[in-house]
Amino acid sequence: KVILKHHRGSDYHDISLVNTFKNHPAIFGWLVSDDITTNWPTDADRAELQAISNSVKAADPNHVTVLSDHLINGVTNYQLNVGLTDVSNFQFYPITNQPIVNDEHIWTRKVWGLYPANMASNSSPKKAGSAAIQTFSWYEAGDRMPQPQEIDVDTWTSVVAGCQGGITFYTFETNNNSTLPDEYPAQWAKMKHLTNEIKTLKNVILNGILTKKPYVEGDLTTWSSWAYNGKVHVAAINMSSQPQYVNITLPIRTPSTITNTFANRALHLSYSNGRLVGTIPPLTVDVLSLGGAGNYWWALENPQSNANRGTAPSIVDGD
Repeated sequence: KVILKHHRGSDYHDISLVNTFKNHPAIFGWLVSDDITTNWPTDADRAELQAISNSVKAADPNHVTVLSDHLINGVTNYQLNVGLTDVSNFQFYPITNQPIVNDEHIWTRKVWGLYPANMASNSSPKKAGSAAIQTFSWYEAGDRMPQPQEIDVDTWTSVVAGCQGGITFYTFETNNNSTLPDEYPAQWAKMKHLTNEIKTLKNVILNGILTKKPYVEGDLTTWSSWAYNGKVHVAAINMSSQPQYVNITLPIRTPSTITNTFANRALHLSYSNGRLVGTIPPLTVDVLSLGGAGNYWWALENPQSNANRGTAPSIVDGD
């Protein structure tokens, strides 16, 4: 599926493009505006953007409208624009020419997932937040493509942060090194594989009760759990260049089953005395589910009805 720009150049209201392609089976939605901090900085601009979004939605009520922004001077503007479209997408493309193990990327990985997730969830009415995953290289000599494991970690980090989706950007422009899949089959294969994984867990991600590891500056790992249909699903991520030990406190009751969600992923965490513990290798994601037909699991999905049974899962990073 694709999200197609409905504007061409400086013409931000080419409704004919919507009418031409709205019934095409590949269409997922319409990018109403890109880089809104640059293109729509004022209150008058926001009013115009809302009018354009409404007109696109009137022409095609069956697909979502999307806006996208970037970090440069854009946090406040992003907050103001969240809610103008069905989906608010946040871009941050940190990979230039640094080596793959550059830990400076850790902060950007966490934050670029947190902004769209938090801002969209706080909008009124509530909208969906998505993260733009870098799948291209920049223009300067020496800049490189993201490696498959970076695409993997960045995608799951946005999901763990609470995003309801991710948008991968690639193009066949000659000045942008992103001619997928022909020149970068490994990256393309990883993107397709991740799509299937997210689809497998879409009901869990969209409808489960989400518990996130609290954000702490300097963290090298992140995690989230979703309580859904009698199970707790956990995704734990090492975003760094070194192995990291994690210790996730589980509910009081011992789970009856612990399952590696995706057979092609190695599982590095194991159950021990009410915890998930283990050392996760660099740039690696563990995804698993824990089943147990007990009152505690039921309480997780009905917290207002059974607030006194146990505490929410937590995680402590080891040395």
